[in-house]
Amino acid sequence: MERWRVYRNANFRSSIFEGYVMADIYPVMLFDKENAIRQFAPFIGVGVGFFHFNPQTYYGGQWIDVQPLSLEGQGFEEYPDRKPYKLSQIYIPINAGLKFYMSNKLAISGGFMMRHTNTDYIDDNSTTYIDPSLFYKYLPADQASLAQALYSRSTTPEKVKPGVEKANSKNNDTYLTVFFSLSLRLAGGNRYYNGAR
Repeated sequence: MERWRVYRNANFRSSIFEGYVMADIYPVMLFDKENAIRQFAPFIGVGVGFFHFNPQTYYGGQWIDVQPLSLEGQGFEEYPDRKPYKLSQIYIPINAGLKFYMSNKLAISGGFMMRHTNTDYIDDNSTTYIDPSLFYKYLPADQASLAQALYSRSTTPEKVKPGVEKANSKNNDTYLTVFFSLSLRLAGGNRYYNGAR
C-alpha cells in the first residue's frame, strides 16, 4: 500500500480548524486516597470534537479545492454508495500524557492526542478510480476538464483503471498531535506530595 501511494504520485494539503471538549482522568490521583496531589501525575482523556477541513491539491501552479470535483464519483448515479462528503465532521479525541507540578500552583504537561474522525476524505482519497468520462456527464465543462486532469497523475498510468483501489476505504482517517502546556491553579489547596505525606 505504501508503494502504491508513491506510484499514485498525488499530493494534498488540508487545513483543519477544530474545537473539542474533553475530560481528563488522573488514575493515580483517582485511586490514591492519601495524597491530594502527586508531583508526577499521568493522565488519559477522551471527549468529542468538531472539525472543518478542506482537501486541496497542487496543480498548474496553484492549490485547488478537490471536494467539488467528485474525483471518486461522489453523488454520481453510477456510484450510489458514494455520497458527497461534508467538510465539517465530528471526531473523538483521545489523549495521554504526564503532568509535573513544579509547585502546588504551577504545572507543565506533555503528551499526545489522537483524533479518530468520522470521515475517510481528509485527503480526498478513500475508494477506487472511476470511469473518467462521467465527469463530463455530471460537472460543468471547466470543472470536468480539471477533474479529468487530476483523475490520475500516476507514475504507472497503465495500472489506473476504473475499479482499481486508490486507498483503503475500511478505515476512517485519524491524525495525531503532540502537545506541551503550562497550567496555573488559581485557587489555593494542598501542596503536592511526592509519594507520601
